[in-house]
Amino acid sequence: MSDSRTEDFQRYQELCLTTASFKTMEEKEAIAWRLHETSAPEGTLLLGDLLIELGYSKLKPDLKARTYTRETLLPGAFQALVAKPPADQWDWYWLGIAYEMGRGTDTNHELAAKAFEQSRLLGNDLAGFEEAWAAYLANGHPAEGAERFSRVEGPLRKCAAAAAAAFKCLSSPSDPPGSEGYLERIRGLAKLLHADYRHTGGSRRINVTVEAELRKDLEALKEEGTPLGALTLYFVAKGSRRNPTGETEDVWLARSLHRDNGVLLKFLRDGTIPSADIRKLKIKGWGKVELEAWIWSGDRETPQGENSDPDIILGPLSEVPGSTDYQTEPLKLGAFGYACRIQLEATDGPPDQETKERAAWLARATEKFKDEVAAAMTAAYREWIRPEYLQALEHPDRGYRYTAEDLPEVNEPGGIWKIIKDIHSVAVESDDEFYLSFETVFDADHEFVVRFKDSRIHEVMMDG
Repeated sequence: MSDSRTEDFQRYQELCLTTASFKTMEEKEAIAWRLHETSAPEGTLLLGDLLIELGYSKLKPDLKARTYTRETLLPGAFQALVAKPPADQWDWYWLGIAYEMGRGTDTNHELAAKAFEQSRLLGNDLAGFEEAWAAYLANGHPAEGAERFSRVEGPLRKCAAAAAAAFKCLSSPSDPPGSEGYLERIRGLAKLLHADYRHTGGSRRINVTVEAELRKDLEALKEEGTPLGALTLYFVAKGSRRNPTGETEDVWLARSLHRDNGVLLKFLRDGTIPSADIRKLKIKGWGKVELEAWIWSGDRETPQGENSDPDIILGPLSEVPGSTDYQTEPLKLGAFGYACRIQLEATDGPPDQETKERAAWLARATEKFKDEVAAAMTAAYREWIRPEYLQALEHPDRGYRYTAEDLPEVNEPGGIWKIIKDIHSVAVESDDEFYLSFETVFDADHEFVVRFKDSRIHEVMMDG
């Protein structure tokens, strides 16, 4: 076999692995025509496969590509390759493609797998991937598919690993519908619909199998009528290519809302379900304050510890002089490490339970929450606070009591604490707003304030 033939087949294979562009597609077709002219019949099968896949010719725009291929190119090319007989990795590879795709012959995945195996043994590092798919499409056993794809090497091993994971999920035993284990399996199955398998026939087979799995227990979940079952149906509706549940995602999410649905709280906590998706719902039996308090309980990481009673965590509360609000004694503010009083908004007597729960959460602030605050403060400090304070130093006549050394650069969130002297105050309001106020090393008259609203950072500012 000539070196130029081998180089053309190798280059064509390389281009099949690159991102498609006008330039690469044009080069692929030029190679295909050249191989058709110099290396028939395997080169003819290659060109025919490309023209059927594209449906047109870039180099010969007037050509009716698929008609020309089926009526002129492919008849005889397959028989010629079989009669040759196949001699090297390229002969066997394109014979495998002919069997797999039905190019000039009937589709036969079993014979395709055998041809790809011969190509792999002769050194084609793509053939093992095609062999695994052809073998799976021939017998359709997910457990065997998982084992087979786990052995695939070469440039498509990541796509093979995705296929192996898919078959492992499909072949795993299922927990009873309505259980947490069943819900997790549904979530795993839905992800398979969006994975990159780099194989049209294989992707189609996986998608059909997955969607059958997603649909098979719908009626049982509906009849059960539990919040966990509704949450499962939410993921079925959300994950399917076409929602088969008969209701929208929002309907199932609303039905999953229950004070004891810890699985939903877990998904709120880790961001799987944004709390904003819950807030936009109109849910019978839930007042706004009650709903916000419930969301708050799952919106962020929960501090670990045996005691979660806010009255014990906060200790005795006293009235703030000249105000209807209440305050704690000085408390260490969790991961922040600073000690201060927490002020709780109240209008007629002691603060309500939801306000106390939020204050208790702050009193046990986690590292995750501290990092969230630090990231927001760092962004504000870098973008406008430091530049404005440095600009103000250009007017020494104004008598500022800080220098440029008091305004160091901060490039990482953890570095923001070097400009913080102490915490100034913490206040929790009854409508799910609270703020943290910090004293800085560069401005004794203003505090660095992070204000939260609807359980999210609302603004970061210098205030005072």
